[in-house]
Amino acid sequence: MNDKNNIIWMDVELIEDVDDYLTLIYALEQNKNVGVISIHNPSINELKLLNYALSTFKSDARIVVAGDVSVYDALKDIHSSLLANIESVEMPSFTFIDEFLKSEKTDCTVFFCGGSLYTLNQVLKSDLSKNWIAYIQGGYAGASVVGADNVLKKFKGREEVPTWNLNLDIESSDSVMDSDNVTCHFISKNVCHNAWVNLSDINSVESEFKTTLLNYFNRGKWNRKCMHDLLAFMSIYHDDLLSFKPVSLSHTLDERPKWKSTLDANSNKCISVSMNNAVFTEKINSYAPVK
Repeated sequence: MNDKNNIIWMDVELIEDVDDYLTLIYALEQNKNVGVISIHNPSINELKLLNYALSTFKSDARIVVAGDVSVYDALKDIHSSLLANIESVEMPSFTFIDEFLKSEKTDCTVFFCGGSLYTLNQVLKSDLSKNWIAYIQGGYAGASVVGADNVLKKFKGREEVPTWNLNLDIESSDSVMDSDNVTCHFISKNVCHNAWVNLSDINSVESEFKTTLLNYFNRGKWNRKCMHDLLAFMSIYHDDLLSFKPVSLSHTLDERPKWKSTLDANSNKCISVSMNNAVFTEKINSYAPVK
């Protein structure tokens, strides 16, 4: 799906890792049509960081908070490489999700999910007559779906594994799986765990995206980063990046549920089965802000 007229609802979490924030910067700097940005139980620093990003790119996207505004300790808050961005930034105005869904109609038709499925579930339940397209970072498909050659070494021989985002809110995940008014594209762990960006991929092109990534590398001990959420977001616009198959997703009832996919030609849910690494690397190497 690469229709530039589709308006995106981005659901992100900006704590700890920089992956979601880099995905947000990519979307705004590439002038993607982002209408709403939501965060579940954000910290004050997350909201300030979001305000910094929106101000930097003069975006008028609406901010929606699901849950409460929280206070995290330093180890659970935004990454240290991003703290300088919010030193003089004020808290943004925002709307809580219940109020937003009751009082406003959004023109968004595509939902990007970089965290739990809580907010997506609330959106789907708020208007059962509206059909959505969702791109969700999470889920898993083993060799019976993707083929033995497409299974990463760390997942060899495994048909079901825990997957972080879907396990954050099992009730919401189950509800989304049962929903008829959303076509879901899950970006499987077996694929997104191979979405590496190297320090050598950062060329001299000036951009907020590359500056942020370079600062991250300079403050850490690693010279590469796995970009799960960026891959998932890019797949909205680049049909040659990932291949998908229709599946049904289910999970065990363990304390830490394990998820698996089963081929299902009649399902409105599909999952990534392979990734074109050359396309992903090319998109990173050629990255430049939209003027």
